[in-house]
Amino acid sequence: MIFVLTGNGKGKTTCAVGMGVRAAGAGRKVLMVQFLKAGGSGEEAVLSGLKNFKIKSFGAKHFILPPYKSEKDKQLAMAGWDLVKQSVDKKRADFFILDEIILALNYGLLNKKQVLGFLRKYKKNIDFVLTGRGAASDIVEIADLASEVKNIKHYFDGQGVLARKGIEF
Repeated sequence: MIFVLTGNGKGKTTCAVGMGVRAAGAGRKVLMVQFLKAGGSGEEAVLSGLKNFKIKSFGAKHFILPPYKSEKDKQLAMAGWDLVKQSVDKKRADFFILDEIILALNYGLLNKKQVLGFLRKYKKNIDFVLTGRGAASDIVEIADLASEVKNIKHYFDGQGVLARKGIEF
């Protein structure tokens, strides 16, 4: 199946990680591919030690906002997507978390038609969790489940608090 976790609220990656931990605990092989993230997060430190759970990050140290994107950002996104395709072909995992792939698609770092075609082809045998803000209607349409995480109140907005280690990364 395809699960989509989108919206402007906090918790999309956290939810996906929870799903992955549950899958790994049930004996599934989980691969979490993080797009637009450089790695070194708190979840990576813990998840990399779990049996049946692998995490790989494909992003630069800087945070990209549209319309800016570099050729390096595109190369990193393509390397992440290549890992997903190879891992499916070689049956290295049967549960994939594609963290921030929705943003990578929205920013034009990956070919949306190719990605959606691939997901449609393999969703009968593999579970895919897609995260990121702004899921377009074609992404929601291919999903078997789509959830929106809505921001009601956030300390970034009202208090100017920046991302905190152990909470946001």
